[in-house]
Amino acid sequence: MSKKKRSKYVNYNKIVSDTHTSTPETVEEVEETKEAAFGAEELTGQINAALVNVRAWANPKASIVEQVRKGKTVKMYELVNGYWRTELGYIREDLVEVVEKP
Repeated sequence: MSKKKRSKYVNYNKIVSDTHTSTPETVEEVEETKEAAFGAEELTGQINAALVNVRAWANPKASIVEQVRKGKTVKMYELVNGYWRTELGYIREDLVEVVEKP
């Protein structure tokens, strides 16, 4: 009998359905959903390079979803493969500096 392969990806929709009875509608509900899904501790970071690409995934080949300039602050949730998962997308670890911890 063969074993069923386990996915290495998180099914965010399943987690949301397990932790909430409806789709989040307010900013507070969205933040609660993120925390329930990822157990994320929020940090504040500041961009430390002139112009930084924000990517869709934690991968240098992932599509660029936005560009941000030096000095912009972002909320950061977790470090994934050398990229911070932020409120905007994924930013390479060496291009953002932690400026505030909770």
